[in-house]
Amino acid sequence: MRILQLTVIALLMTACASKGQIVTKVLSADTVILNDGTKVRYAGVVSPEPNDPWFAACKAANEFLVLNHKVSLVKEPQSENGVVTAYVYTPIEDSNQTKQLFVNAEMLKFGYAKCTKNGNGFEKKELWQSLKQMEEEAKGYKVGVWSEQPPKLPGAKP
Repeated sequence: MRILQLTVIALLMTACASKGQIVTKVLSADTVILNDGTKVRYAGVVSPEPNDPWFAACKAANEFLVLNHKVSLVKEPQSENGVVTAYVYTPIEDSNQTKQLFVNAEMLKFGYAKCTKNGNGFEKKELWQSLKQMEEEAKGYKVGVWSEQPPKLPGAKP
């Protein structure tokens, strides 16, 4: 367990050391566009599709976390059609300290996305394992897409 924690910390430090970019557009709960035009898909995360009742709420949660914010990426070697697959971090202020929020994990923790079925194809297995753990917690608490209730959006009628 201690080795896993140290590995995650080392990867996070690598992400934070890289020059961050700004998210200019959020396409879904797992895909964003950066200010240089790069399309980034969150590694290990699967978001609801546009026809899913949870799509808008999940996309809004991602917008809240990253839209117009600086992000750092820990990239996976795989990519499809020029889309970068990465673990995404954004700085947050906590007790007068700047910390890095693991966006992929936050989306899973609050049930705004699901984890990929397995970690096959991912080089950074320890990060995928932490995502799977977040998903299990969300399932246990029945939050977000794991709840038995449809999403409640601002302005929606009961």
